[in-house]
Amino acid sequence: MVDNPDKLCEISLRKFVSLLKYDESIWKKQIEEYINHIYEKEKSQSSLNGQRKRKYSSTDDDDDNNSTLVQKVDYSVYE
Repeated sequence: MVDNPDKLCEISLRKFVSLLKYDESIWKKQIEEYINHIYEKEKSQSSLNGQRKRKYSSTDDDDDNNSTLVQKVDYSVYE
């Protein structure tokens, strides 16, 4: 038991500070995990968007290549 009120106050404040530091570390860890989660989510979304862009651009390229394969017929030969 503490016989001095000032000593009790100091002990209480130290305990309070240690609890605050503990809470701070927990909050910091939770915030870091949440930020990492958002980062990974956006990174995977960006990757999906890149895949879609490549898919559509390769489809467009295929269409362009197919249009060049069409032969032009010279009908003047038949006249």
